Amino acid sequence: MKSFILIWIVLLSALSVFSQQVIATSGNYHQNTTASISWTLGETFIDDYSTTGMDLSQGFQQGNQIFINITSSNSSICEGANVNLSASPSGGSGVYSYSWTSNPAGFTNTNAVAQAIPFVSTWYIVNVSDGGISPNIIDSVFIEVNPSSFNLAFTASQTIFTSPPFNVNIQNQTPNASDYSWQWNMGDGNSYASGNPVHTYGWDGLYSISALATDTITGCFDTISKVDYINCSGGSANPCNITAEISPSGQAIICSNDSFLLTASYYPNALYTWIKNGTIISGALDSVFYAKEAGMYQVMITDTVCSVFSDYFNLINYPSVDPIILSNGVIMPCTNDSMELYVSGNYSSVIWNTGEITNSIYTKTSGYYVVTSIDANSCVNVSDSFMVNTSLINVPDICIVGIDSATNKNRIIWERQQNALIDSFRIYRETFVANEYELIGAKDFDEQSIFIDQNSNPAQQAYRYRISAIDTCGAETPFGEYHKTNHLTINAGLNNTWNLIWDGYVGFNFSTYRIYRSSDSNSMELLTQIQSTLTSFTDLNPPAGDVFYQIEVVSPHPCYPDSVYSKVNTNYNSSRSNTINSAVAQNTGVQIINDNAKNIKVYPNPNNGNFTLEMEVINRQDFELNIFNSLGSHVLMDKFEASGIHRQKVSLQGLSRGMYFIRMNTSEKVIYYGKVIIN
Repeated sequence: MKSFILIWIVLLSALSVFSQQVIATSGNYHQNTTASISWTLGETFIDDYSTTGMDLSQGFQQGNQIFINITSSNSSICEGANVNLSASPSGGSGVYSYSWTSNPAGFTNTNAVAQAIPFVSTWYIVNVSDGGISPNIIDSVFIEVNPSSFNLAFTASQTIFTSPPFNVNIQNQTPNASDYSWQWNMGDGNSYASGNPVHTYGWDGLYSISALATDTITGCFDTISKVDYINCSGGSANPCNITAEISPSGQAIICSNDSFLLTASYYPNALYTWIKNGTIISGALDSVFYAKEAGMYQVMITDTVCSVFSDYFNLINYPSVDPIILSNGVIMPCTNDSMELYVSGNYSSVIWNTGEITNSIYTKTSGYYVVTSIDANSCVNVSDSFMVNTSLINVPDICIVGIDSATNKNRIIWERQQNALIDSFRIYRETFVANEYELIGAKDFDEQSIFIDQNSNPAQQAYRYRISAIDTCGAETPFGEYHKTNHLTINAGLNNTWNLIWDGYVGFNFSTYRIYRSSDSNSMELLTQIQSTLTSFTDLNPPAGDVFYQIEVVSPHPCYPDSVYSKVNTNYNSSRSNTINSAVAQNTGVQIINDNAKNIKVYPNPNNGNFTLEMEVINRQDFELNIFNSLGSHVLMDKFEASGIHRQKVSLQGLSRGMYFIRMNTSEKVIYYGKVIIN
């Protein structure tokens, strides 16, 4: 074993290229590059000794050495894909430099975060130094590269026909064809999933055959296409007069968090089905499609006569690296120290959530720091948040938020840490700007840990709250995780039913919503319970007259607020929503008084993306329907003519779940505002 280690000492001291065979036997490893070395193989230390007889494993575990964690975005990739490598050191002086290499050789990088596009399975090695103050440390990771070229090949039993029948047997000549799943397109709208399809063409014409093969183990895929491969004549003319083309054609490269507009050949009465990597995309039924994920796309266009497939369109992602925030220095409590935060990488520009635009910043303030980078391809990437705590104490957490029955205002409850270094707690509420919080109150350490938000209106909206703590030196912790209240709404369904929709409690894991109902607001009784993955419910058999509803969640953890003087015996582990009255929910929207249309309804609501807009039109005229998502983005526009009792079918399938807003107008004015829920 000593001889094995001594060989490595010589190799490392000479900074030579690592041997694939030797590295492969060691797995991931850590090494201090000094004359005497301690190795970590798994969890076992193997100690070498210097000429003085000193056991350096003690220095490795207790001294000012560097420790390192190396990670990769994916340890198994398809050929041509990129992989992000990240080195996260600690210890030493805190100021690090990096040197990446690979085995086989060919890769170098000097950033903490590096990106590689390996074409063969490769070891990546990083050497981290703090300028000689501490011994260097080395770590490695192995990236397996799976082939995306399968040597696809096929022939047909016959390719030229002068009379029917046009029977074609595909002979798959791909090596190890059974290792792949298959998707064959025969050029006339027919497809097969077998390895050797048999097909009969019905009409004269030229037909292109294409195949998509997917490795059943790695998920990597390859394609092959033969244009105008089958020539049929002597039969009947092909009645299919549509073609399927995607514009643009070929391929495109986009940022990993972007989307790309694909447009298919347009036929007014045709049906459209978009396909990615041989699988139908649910809800993608329009002539246009925004592709967001890398892959091979096709469109199938169907009319009353036939179905046809387009050629493949290949969407590729630019290589991208999310920035990682690293730090230098430590802020000691009750001092005026500062800490450097920085990102390591080659970016065109960066911007911190503090507004600073340099690669490194200095901070003395507790909080969560995020940096956004723009790379050479103009791709925008966002780091994970980095928490800085300048306080003597831990970050406090809210226990539960909900409505206080005595005041009908929101109540925030936390369990006080038994820590004499705490001076007080601060309570924050989200402003009208997402993820921005304002201070709404404070509680001294010796007060009961319950706060009533007197300026809240639970009947109007949900609220998000966070708390922090102040230590005896005046330093404030970062915010704890936010909790969000439940907000319940109601609208009328078909046949005198009531639809309940709520936005869901956030703050702890729970499995069930409890739904309460009564004929007045004071004597709520449990109606039913449903799983926490749902946020809507239809009461199919409500009592006559006004009906009141309320939603409740129960925390799996007890919550006992207290003061420094006494322990509260009540367990505040339940959070109820606002109470809603069916009397205010006779309509799903607001109809503006007009002479054009009346009795406008939207049903069913909520729905799966398909719903009907019904109205009574006074005189025949044109209408325009516009739908927007919760961020105000335009998701649908439709123009139609209507008269009498008109029912307009609307499809939002393929869009994400949530609330959408409806605006309908004539050429002269807006006549209706409403909302619809997709669940």
